[in-house]
Amino acid sequence: YEVSSYITDQNLQGGKLNSIGAVTARTLPDDINPSLNIPFEQSEGDIIFDRVAVVAHIFYPELTEEIIGYIKNIPVPFGLFITTDTEEKKNRIRDAIDGTDVGAIEVVIRVTPNRGRDIAPKYIA
Repeated sequence: YEVSSYITDQNLQGGKLNSIGAVTARTLPDDINPSLNIPFEQSEGDIIFDRVAVVAHIFYPELTEEIIGYIKNIPVPFGLFITTDTEEKKNRIRDAIDGTDVGAIEVVIRVTPNRGRDIAPKYIA
């Protein structure tokens, strides 16, 4: 399917149109919206920067270890900047990170309001 035909097909993957004709929320199939796999296929000679910032808004602390598993594959030095919405979650995230060798130059965890989906905390913090 092309994206345009996918969106207009009311029956594909359970998608439906609401009363004003807008498509209700659902995810696209992987062949249309593939997820990225880390590590990326590249040689060390392809790296053109010496460090990066990794920014994550972790709303579900129970996913921290899984997220860290992906982050550990980053092939250059990095700073890890995490936002969440409560002190309790911040402490759970900190405990999960302290229990692993994430490999970050620095780790900063900040509590921010859970507004603006996952975008606002990245700008506020």
